[in-house]
Amino acid sequence: MAICNATKAFLFLSLLQLSAAWVPNRLLPSFGSRRALKPLFASSEEGGSFLEPLDADEDAEAVIIAQDGREIDALMDAYAHVGGKRYLVALPRDDPALIAKPLDAGEVADSDDLDDDDMEVVEVESEAAAALIAPATKALAEALEPIDKKSPVEMALSAFVFTIKNAEFDAIEEPEDIEDLEEDGEEEYEVEMITSFEVDGKEHFVYRILEPVIMAAYDKPNADGKYELVSDEEHDEIIADIWG
Repeated sequence: MAICNATKAFLFLSLLQLSAAWVPNRLLPSFGSRRALKPLFASSEEGGSFLEPLDADEDAEAVIIAQDGREIDALMDAYAHVGGKRYLVALPRDDPALIAKPLDAGEVADSDDLDDDDMEVVEVESEAAAALIAPATKALAEALEPIDKKSPVEMALSAFVFTIKNAEFDAIEEPEDIEDLEEDGEEEYEVEMITSFEVDGKEHFVYRILEPVIMAAYDKPNADGKYELVSDEEHDEIIADIWG
């Protein structure tokens, strides 16, 4: 199946293929809340990039806020030292997710070569996806059991990445029937389609992101006790310097 270019909706996802259920992974290292913290390299030399573990008495949870005011509940994971500065490395507390829609035949390269069972989908940009949060939440509430029975399952327009809140998921296991795909030298990581819904007669899909989503914020909280998300450019530099 041909790969199509998709407009960037958040930092590291640009395209996913429904038939393969994988998306390119440009920025994520292979570690996170489900694995031990292990950078690809670390240096203690002056000016070098390295990871610093959290102190035992530090809070495990934090709120990270973006420049547009959106927030995300996060789990503090470590500090990253890059270029003489220290940053907080954190993971979403809730399950990260995305909304996608099928590409029209005219948008798909070599669409004549696609089988009937094949379909290419593209992630919906955050601005457009904001209007889809309500129907996505309704579909998720019908498909998933809540952890807290007194509160509903919902999809949130969180900072950095959408999240699914209060949903009970099975433990993540490495699938045996999906190969590790690679397109144009880019690593890829796994997603899982949770449900679908229609808006104005067009079908959309909600995917749960199974690999860790790494966020970088400035290491000192603001006056409200929240950590400010770094810019896209800084995020790219931090990830590249620490994890290569």
